Amino acid sequence: MDLAIALIGDFTEKVRPTQRVDVVNEDPTDNRILECAQEGRSYYMVTRDKHVLKLKEYGPTKIVLAADFLQNMREQGRNADSGPVSPPFLSTAGAAFCAVLSA
Repeated sequence: MDLAIALIGDFTEKVRPTQRVDVVNEDPTDNRILECAQEGRSYYMVTRDKHVLKLKEYGPTKIVLAADFLQNMREQGRNADSGPVSPPFLSTAGAAFCAVLSA
């Protein structure tokens, strides 16, 4: 587990949310993940959490499954008009990753 955390740390940015949100009523602890996305100004949140996925978006953050995120990145990489795709910068909270992609 320590190795996994260290490897994730190489390409993530840990954020400490400064604002609380109350959006997910079914599981209030999921709100912490949304706070992470908000604080990190994430474009994507990658998760399997059904309560969070149900939202589909939170502000500018698209909430997607890992497979959908990877498909999106593949499509952006193949589109010559969009220019090169930089590696995702990720904010982490619990088991979710919130991606901030630079253009």
